Amino acid sequence: METIPEQIKRARTKAGLTQAELAILAGVTQNNISRLEHGKLDMRLSKLDKIAAALQLELIVSPLYYHTQVYSLIHAGDEADDLSLMDKYGVPDDED
Repeated sequence: METIPEQIKRARTKAGLTQAELAILAGVTQNNISRLEHGKLDMRLSKLDKIAAALQLELIVSPLYYHTQVYSLIHAGDEADDLSLMDKYGVPDDED
């Protein structure tokens, strides 16, 4: 599973942005982007959220016990529509 720095770098390069361009969009310095991508910066969630938003990503925090299920759901594609979350992943559906 990719680390946050790896995900940020992959998303940035896929978007065709330089570190400097992402920094401008996110309101941080290019040095911060570089250090983050190299795993040398422990950044606040508020700044990570701005970087994610600049890359059109959503920062999601989930309990560790759902980590595997959430990862599987994200990467399952359209087949997840065929089954309820409980049936497919053992995750309770939202209750009204």
